[in-house]
Amino acid sequence: MVKFSFALLLGLVCGVTTTSPAGAQSRAIPKSSARVERASPTAPPVAPAGDDIVVTAMRRNLERTTSDVRSITGVHRGQFARFETAVCPLVLGVERRLAVAIEERIRLLAEQIGLRGAKAGCATNLTIIAADDGRRVILALQKKFPRLLESLSGAEATRLKQEPGPVWNWYSIDPKRRDGAPVEHVSQVAFGSGPPKPVSPNAYIASNVTMSRLTEPVRMELAHSFVVISSDAARGLNVQQFGDLAGVLALSTINTKGVGQLSTASVLQLLSTDTASKVRIEGATAFDLAYLRALYSGDAGYSADQQAVRLALSIMRSRGEATQTSRDPDAAADSAGGPEPSDRSR
Repeated sequence: MVKFSFALLLGLVCGVTTTSPAGAQSRAIPKSSARVERASPTAPPVAPAGDDIVVTAMRRNLERTTSDVRSITGVHRGQFARFETAVCPLVLGVERRLAVAIEERIRLLAEQIGLRGAKAGCATNLTIIAADDGRRVILALQKKFPRLLESLSGAEATRLKQEPGPVWNWYSIDPKRRDGAPVEHVSQVAFGSGPPKPVSPNAYIASNVTMSRLTEPVRMELAHSFVVISSDAARGLNVQQFGDLAGVLALSTINTKGVGQLSTASVLQLLSTDTASKVRIEGATAFDLAYLRALYSGDAGYSADQQAVRLALSIMRSRGEATQTSRDPDAAADSAGGPEPSDRSR
């Protein structure tokens, strides 16, 4: 994992940033009002025709919600990556008093979804930068920290540097064994009696792993999230809006190109040039919270396809569109790797 001198990074950023989110008051994220409906054991049998209608509606909701999850979640080596450690945010490019409020807002969001926010003085693993020119910031950072984009392929790094904005986000992802133990990174591999040949810088060997029918032996763990937000997109946002937007972008590997495909309200829609969104969306929405809570619940190592369905079912339950005991259409639970796992203890 690349480590940075954030004093130097701050100097780089301050020369090209001017943004100040409007308002310094941060409102608490409301507790989820979602409730799990359980089928009554004494309920009378439902007529077949009605059951068909319910199952059809649930299937449509599942397809729509799964599409929402897939549209905004980037896939790394076939998985959805997530943090497995406490998050330590650092906000640059705004007045320090506002940066502190935004950092606390991100910590609050992390705690609301089951993560821990690290204490002051922690090692930063979540960097948010507000900048007038995002591409200039990325090029300047890469010049000072050549390994900054090492987790990206050449094509991905090129696309990032050519991205017009308003957001530039990328992630340092560290493969770990499913039990959290490190994998062995390798630079060369010998085939037969021939000389060793160089391999991808992201190649690794996982030894002594536990095999499972449902999950991969190696999990993709977020080591550091980087999010650069243009000052034009941030202008007019208050602390709650900016903090929740930055938090969602950093706590999951968000594909911002898919935000326009969402069928439901999300704080990610604040990236739109539509000024009405900045009035209508006050912060993380019910969808955002349910999405992140689902991502950070259960075991790691599921495939992206399994995770997409598992997250969608959890989001539907939070809306009351599916019950914990209802039959999932087309064996969705099986395709998602079995029943909904319980929350991780932290």
